[in-house]
Amino acid sequence: MLAVRTGHTGGPRPPGKTLGAGVACYEMPMLGGMAKLASPFIKSGMRKSTPEALRDHVITVTSKTGDWKDRVGHTDATDDDAFLILIDRGGIVRWVAHGDVSPERTAALQRELAALAAR
Repeated sequence: MLAVRTGHTGGPRPPGKTLGAGVACYEMPMLGGMAKLASPFIKSGMRKSTPEALRDHVITVTSKTGDWKDRVGHTDATDDDAFLILIDRGGIVRWVAHGDVSPERTAALQRELAALAAR
């Protein structure tokens, strides 16, 4: 299973977290539009602010960001939200959440992780 955190919150990024055995976690910043022009500078700054132990778990997307955003239901209203995307071993998106962490979202993620682990 793969858990991907994406989105731009404008604030500090949370430290890397684990969701349990068998789940690989990655952060996936997206640089589209005008940000793409400055991507070498932005990526350098992000790399410096990412702990070295977590750098192998960051994938920066600079093309077709709109395709990713469409797939997870990103809208202008959710532009500042971080998204958490759970992808199964077959590459199928199984769960998506965005916005602030809440007990309800955490419980839903745990249920989906348990269901996928049981398969």
